Amino acid sequence: MLEAISKIRSSYNDLKRELNFLDTNVWLGRSMTKIPYCMQTGEELLLEMEQHLIAESLVSHVLGRFSKPETGNQLTIDAISKSSRLIGAFILLPDITGEMGNTEKYVLRMLASGMRAARIFPRQHGFSVLTKAADKMFRILQERSIPLHIWSREIPWESLGGIAAKYPNLPVIVEQCEEETFRNIRKQFPVMEENSNLFLEVHHSHLYLILDAMVKKFGAGRFVYSSYYPTDDPEASLMLVTHGNFSKKNKRLIAGDNYRRLLSGIKI
Repeated sequence: MLEAISKIRSSYNDLKRELNFLDTNVWLGRSMTKIPYCMQTGEELLLEMEQHLIAESLVSHVLGRFSKPETGNQLTIDAISKSSRLIGAFILLPDITGEMGNTEKYVLRMLASGMRAARIFPRQHGFSVLTKAADKMFRILQERSIPLHIWSREIPWESLGGIAAKYPNLPVIVEQCEEETFRNIRKQFPVMEENSNLFLEVHHSHLYLILDAMVKKFGAGRFVYSSYYPTDDPEASLMLVTHGNFSKKNKRLIAGDNYRRLLSGIKI
């Protein structure tokens, strides 16, 4: 029995290495949510990545969400400087109150610091995506083809679709943190059908065979791997991909190649 378990574990680990995972949703810092563990530094994150056999991680700092975005972004910059395997995602605000200064200059400064994606939290940070300032922010991100990550709980699905439709060259990645995918299917499917620049991260796709069904419906090119680590265990979402009922080529796309393609399109 132990020998059989060892073979299964070895085969699983070999497949994880082969698929070359890029985790698009990792957080540093002590979260305000009750989780038993957090990582404070890039070095700590790299050790966790080795344990789970994840090749690369897109990382943000919780202070950017719960406190001051500029402070969290600087801590992310410090963390990603430790390794080329770490990619930074900065948290952005539209220039309404002047906290970040000129939006375009701030985005260029983030790119120059090694950041390669943006996250916004309209509900938590108390701003509307319908303002002129938000429009300017989206246009700047679109001009540079910078991937934009938005939690589905932060704005209605109709608004997510509206952003994707108005800015067709802006990659929009919908993150379903703290929500189960199956709760959003009837809202999500029409928006995905209408907007080819809208991508879905997969970490909460735990309804039986739902990821397999979505890949069949939309194609593997519309999904990116994520874990929402350390809030959630990476192994659960890893196995959605490694043991999905789709081709190994499609597994590679979801595991990391889809997101690497988006990263390669950024205009620095």
